Amino acid sequence: MNGITKEQFIEGLSINCNGNTEQKGDLTYLSWVFAEAECRKLYPNARFEATKFVDHGVVAGWDAAAIHALAENEALPMVPYLFVPEKGYLIHVIGWLEPGFESAELWFPILLHGKKEQPKPHMNPTVFDVNTAIMRAKTKLISMMTGIGLYIYAGEDLPDNLVDSSTIADEATVAEFLKLIDHPDMNDEKVKDGKTRGELIRAKYDQIGWDKAEMKKDTEKVTRFIKARLSNADSRVAVGAS
Repeated sequence: MNGITKEQFIEGLSINCNGNTEQKGDLTYLSWVFAEAECRKLYPNARFEATKFVDHGVVAGWDAAAIHALAENEALPMVPYLFVPEKGYLIHVIGWLEPGFESAELWFPILLHGKKEQPKPHMNPTVFDVNTAIMRAKTKLISMMTGIGLYIYAGEDLPDNLVDSSTIADEATVAEFLKLIDHPDMNDEKVKDGKTRGELIRAKYDQIGWDKAEMKKDTEKVTRFIKARLSNADSRVAVGAS
């Protein structure tokens, strides 16, 4: 056997990775620590490497004979990224899940994430940017090879086999819950990442599904919050009337 079986891939694909991600703009990244740990549980001998390339920024202008001599002695300055003039920087990673298994590889761009802008190629990355890109590249390669967290890169919310209909609220209950979080007091101010309280709760359930137990807890919290708001409003009216 030179690769994992279908059953092994499905096992990795079924692992729930929610709560182990990081959001950067419109992109969602799986935690490299979580991916590495889950991968090692299934494949303790897995190995991943970042390919090294000649640092052309250093050797540019060097005498050809000197470069050749250094190459023969494997003494050329090397870096873990490839620079593509006027295009940006690329990371190349390669991995093996078990000795004797076929390898897999991945090219990954070093990106610059703005607060409001779409990510774009980083034209002047720091060593921190390079290291971050290497870890993200390795994590994505782990997903491709094992199935762990692959649904995240597909833009989905849960692995298929984790959607248990018995835990999902019925349509009528969801509709009532949506009315509650759409209440004006839940949406009168932006509290985080440009979103209102109601929008944040809706985003949560868009991610985890309309879980009945979670909805019950949030219903109680939201109801208390709205009652407190109404109580404060009544107090202000009473004071004004006096």
